[in-house]
Amino acid sequence: MTKITQRRATANHRKRIRAKGLVRVEVQVPAGDAALLRGLAERLRASDQSSEAARAGLKSAVETQPQPQSALDIYASDLPDEYFEGVFDHVRTISKRKVDW
Repeated sequence: MTKITQRRATANHRKRIRAKGLVRVEVQVPAGDAALLRGLAERLRASDQSSEAARAGLKSAVETQPQPQSALDIYASDLPDEYFEGVFDHVRTISKRKVDW
């Protein structure tokens, strides 16, 4: 059980952090990346030129294109036909039913 003074100190600390516009984020990363992420968090908290450069680099690194939802989305893309050559090389030669063409 915490004392009233400790709870008050924690509440005041959280108010100061909120007033700065910061939020707490918890992540789980490999042990080797912990120092890297701590340094990144420190850089992002700063409001200088290096933080803006880091933020822009991160945005471009993590922004991804939406994944296609079906085969139709893939084949209806604007990619040239050469991108799909060799994808479906297997030609079905044995058929269990006859089809009139």
